[in-house]
Amino acid sequence: MLAFLGVPPPTTAAGRVARGGRPLCAWPSRCVRTWRPARPPGRNRRCVSPGAPFILIPRATVREDPSAVEHTRITDRSVLYHTKASIYSSYYRSTFVSRPYVPLAQRPSTSVWAAPLDTPIADLLTVATDPRGETFSYAHSEQWLAASLADLFGDTLIARRIRAPYVTPTHSRRLTRSVRDFSPAVWEAERAEVALVGSLAKFAANPALAAALVGTASGPAGPRTLVGASPRDREWGVGLSMDDPGVEDPEAWRGNNVLGEVLVRVRDVLMAQPRG
Repeated sequence: MLAFLGVPPPTTAAGRVARGGRPLCAWPSRCVRTWRPARPPGRNRRCVSPGAPFILIPRATVREDPSAVEHTRITDRSVLYHTKASIYSSYYRSTFVSRPYVPLAQRPSTSVWAAPLDTPIADLLTVATDPRGETFSYAHSEQWLAASLADLFGDTLIARRIRAPYVTPTHSRRLTRSVRDFSPAVWEAERAEVALVGSLAKFAANPALAAALVGTASGPAGPRTLVGASPRDREWGVGLSMDDPGVEDPEAWRGNNVLGEVLVRVRDVLMAQPRG
């Protein structure tokens, strides 16, 4: 590569050049061959081989272990959740099956949000989904949200790409930016209902997740509020981090916490379901 750029390959003190133009450094533990694609982690290093050019490598970014990141914190008043490791996140992988979402204006009955809490979940999902539509298996609720958004604006191409197998939550959300004829006002009127239908299907399909969500209801200060503690998400979360002093104060929120409100409604529906 260096020869192609018109730069002679570096040499060592003895003037020897390694195969492929790489130097045979006398201090390999202290030398960084910067024309290699990978950069070694650790402190800034300099190649001190005689005859070699002066090279300064920036400190490599140290990635934090995702398993060590706190993703859910339960306090007396709230359930704070963040990252895809939390079961309350739309990025959490939990498979469920559903037909396509039906917009509110195209339904013969009321919305799922306005239905009585003790209405069977199967009936709620039947009202909000197209009985003539194809059944899809969703790997996470973010995939459901993104696909429903694309369906809402009639972009079948993007919807098909979102429903493709192995689509990650991040990719699903990114694809929604390409939806044609997107209207923020239309989406804001539908998004809570879309999230509610998808979340009901998600928790109904996994009893363990449903039991964990129901378990958050009883707290010392009353039913706990679910809070999306993401500093970058002001639509589904509150726009504040988990350690922010105002994360439990709705007056200090910078976001709408739409998903948090949806999860509280899902919890109420699960608790009101007939037992037997």
